[in-house]
Amino acid sequence: MRLSRSQESEGDREARLSASRERVALSRESETFTERESRLSSQRTRTATLRSQESIEEREVRLSAARESNALSLQSETFTERESRLSSQRTRTAALRSQESIAEREVRLSADRERHALSRESETFTERESRLSSQRTRTMTLRSQESIAEREVRLSADRERHALSRESETLTERESRLSSQRTRTMTLRSQESIVEREVRMSADRERHALSRESETFTERESRLSSQRTRTMTLRSQESVADREVRLSADRERHALARVRDFHRKRIALKFAKNSDHDFAFSRKHRGT
Repeated sequence: MRLSRSQESEGDREARLSASRERVALSRESETFTERESRLSSQRTRTATLRSQESIEEREVRLSAARESNALSLQSETFTERESRLSSQRTRTAALRSQESIAEREVRLSADRERHALSRESETFTERESRLSSQRTRTMTLRSQESIAEREVRLSADRERHALSRESETLTERESRLSSQRTRTMTLRSQESIVEREVRMSADRERHALSRESETFTERESRLSSQRTRTMTLRSQESVADREVRLSADRERHALARVRDFHRKRIALKFAKNSDHDFAFSRKHRGT
């Protein structure tokens, strides 16, 4: 006689669940692709129907239980299981996205943007730093493994995306982006060591030198014209105190450049005199 589930002991329950899992596993192994798709489709339909009928409280309870279940599952999975899960997830996502229409894609991207915006607003400083650190680590790992061809494709796509982004942004968005960029740059540079600063400046000089060598006359004129315009705009907005600070820094920099130039010429002249003296001495020595 079969016991009702409310009356079964813990041992009976475990035996029933174990037998049920084995039966389901055997059933999954023997089903065809069509049967599997039919089963999953029916399952999705039932799930969608049930979720459309649940109240807000029931939805919150379900999501909370699902989050706890997922957290426990993720904690206990091995590295191989995690990689297998993520690989299957990526495959399913790619398959679904390849079949969606333009309208469905726009709806999905819009929902993603809203969800990300809400997530960013509610995250703490520590959570943000942890997220960005993980993101940087993943990016560095992926970039260290990519081939030269893959790198070129990525950089080309990045340049196109950035160009399109720059074309569509408003003046306010541009100013906000540049302001955030300057703040991040200043923060990073204030934390770097002397060695890191020297490495950065050396790399910047090499990159600028290569850029100057490869630019055409038209590109050079365009760059210098933009540079002059920016300089004039900045100088027209600076206060008297800012102007004095800038001129004072310019004078100091020019003075240092003059001193370095003077010492460089002096050393070159001394080297030339020593060379002439050595040459004359060697001729005299050969003559005697």
